[in-house]
Amino acid sequence: TETSFSVAFTASDGVNIDTSLSSFTLVVPVFQGSANAYIAGGLQVNSVDKFSFASDADGTNIGNLSYPSFYGSGSTDGVSYGYVAGGNGNSAPQNATALTRIRRFSYGSSAASVNLGTLNNPTLRGYGCSDIDGGQAFNVNDQSGTNIDKVTIQKFAFSSGSTTNVGYSLAQQ
Repeated sequence: TETSFSVAFTASDGVNIDTSLSSFTLVVPVFQGSANAYIAGGLQVNSVDKFSFASDADGTNIGNLSYPSFYGSGSTDGVSYGYVAGGNGNSAPQNATALTRIRRFSYGSSAASVNLGTLNNPTLRGYGCSDIDGGQAFNVNDQSGTNIDKVTIQKFAFSSGSTTNVGYSLAQQ
């Protein structure tokens, strides 16, 4: 969304008054989350559903993940795509199998997700966050879903899915 505005500046030393006018154009990207929410995957589910914040209507299916999973971490590029990294590839939570897949789905179409890349470490019950300006997401989780003393922080590029381990967080509390 583009917005133009002008700001008038007035300065005075008690005797003289000076006024200047400056014009600005501000471009603010429309973040998908301000209009809709998205849910991707679930227990034995591979659907991607979209919910509008503007109405109380049920969600609509806009596509599918390339592989069903739950306990995956979610991220967004803020404009066009949502991402699901890792998760459980087994149909039963008690037999969890941590995944390394990074899947990307489009906010604007109903196409199936694409496998964007692979995490360096399998993750289960991860937490995702995004650096929209930097074009990357961070996936925070222990490597196997069971080692709560060593929590790996991985980042992946939105453009390629290229993954780097960037460190470890403190032990979970």
